[in-house]
Amino acid sequence: MGIRLDWADERLWLLLEPRTVFEGITQANRTAATDFARERTVRRYNQTLNALLSFWSTLFASPQRDVLALGISAGVDAAFRLGDTTAYSGRARP
Repeated sequence: MGIRLDWADERLWLLLEPRTVFEGITQANRTAATDFARERTVRRYNQTLNALLSFWSTLFASPQRDVLALGISAGVDAAFRLGDTTAYSGRARP
């Protein structure tokens, strides 16, 4: 799972991006691994994956408390409050 911050709609978003990670890739199995990953990515817009992302977003959410960036008591530290609102991407419907 990849995690990154993004700015959109005048808000900072914590993005959880599902990824397929392989170990032990060689020239002999690279094509099979690439095909497998592509097939998983094509079908990533589904209820099962949305349920998984909901779980992780609920786990990370802290709408009632601040999360400190550095956790220092002296000086300047950034504080964040992670909400539990999720937004899913999907294919456009005609």
